[in-house]
Amino acid sequence: GSNSGDETVVWGSGDDDTTTPGLESLSVRSLGRYGDSTDSLNPGVTSTIRGALGTLRIAEDIKDATILVIADTNADATIGSITVGGSLICGSGDESGRIFAEGNIGNVKIGRDLIGGDGSGSGAIITMGMLGNVIIGGSLVGGSGSDSGVVGGTGGVGSVKIAGNI
Repeated sequence: GSNSGDETVVWGSGDDDTTTPGLESLSVRSLGRYGDSTDSLNPGVTSTIRGALGTLRIAEDIKDATILVIADTNADATIGSITVGGSLICGSGDESGRIFAEGNIGNVKIGRDLIGGDGSGSGAIITMGMLGNVIIGGSLVGGSGSDSGVVGGTGGVGSVKIAGNI
C-alpha cells in the first residue's frame, strides 16, 4: 500500500493484483472525524482499496471521508458488508461522506443518519453492481448537491428500511 497526503491506497495482498482481496476487513472507531486537524493542507480523507473489501465496520461516524473500492474488473471490486454504528455525514466537497464500489456491495447498516450536503455525490453509498439490503436507523437527508443523500446500485437494490425521515 501507499499513503500520499490525504489518500491511502491499499493493494490486494500487498501487490497490485486486484483479483486477490485488498482487505479482508477494515474496522475503525471513526473515519474523518477529526477533519482538517490531521492534515490542514488536504481536507477530507480518501481511502482507495484495490481489490475486494470483505467487511467495513465503523464503530461511530464517517465524516467528510470517502472509501473507494476499485479493481481491474468490477467483479473484483466488491464490499461484503458495511456497518456504521453512527452516521455517514458528508462535508462540503464533492463525493465527501461517500462509500463507492465498482462491484457489488452486500448488506448495509447505518446506525443513525445518512446526510448529504452541498457537494455533488456527497453523503452516498453507491455501487456499479448490486446493492444488498439497506437499514438506516435514523433519517436519510439529501442536500443541495446533485446526487447527495443517496443509496443506489446500477444493478439493483435489495430492501431499504429507513427508521426516520426522508
